[in-house]
Amino acid sequence: MEPAEFYIKIMDKVNHLVTWMLAVMLGLMSLAIFAQVIYRYILEAPLPWSEELARYLMIWLVFLGAGLGVRAKALIGMEALVNILPRSVKSVSKELVLVFTVCFLMVVLYYGVRLTIMNAPQVSPAMQISMSWPYLAVPAGALLMIANVFVVALERWKGGSS
Repeated sequence: MEPAEFYIKIMDKVNHLVTWMLAVMLGLMSLAIFAQVIYRYILEAPLPWSEELARYLMIWLVFLGAGLGVRAKALIGMEALVNILPRSVKSVSKELVLVFTVCFLMVVLYYGVRLTIMNAPQVSPAMQISMSWPYLAVPAGALLMIANVFVVALERWKGGSS
């Protein structure tokens, strides 16, 4: 098996694991919100931690989900502009988009790591966890997006899909 195929297979396994993680996070978020509604409106004793937990799970869902969206080519793109270009310019523009995307995501990764480290001493008000946990979603999502951009590029270069 060539290295490109091996990398694609590994990333497919990582993406499958992330999909399951997202399903669990979505379930936990739904349970936390449901519990908050029950406790607030029926028992009249709101849970102080449930809204915070739901918020942080939503942040993780968005950033990890964006990583999967890159692989599925489900994110918003400027296809209308690319599709009207001549064939020779179209292929170059698609490659430039990949390069710019990776450059942008590297900046997001860098500043995400900085924010995660900077906010580590701060604790969340209700759950009393380090704020590095919610901020860690930014570099984790950026890393997953970068890895999936490379999969999309490898598949394009192999002639698998555009």
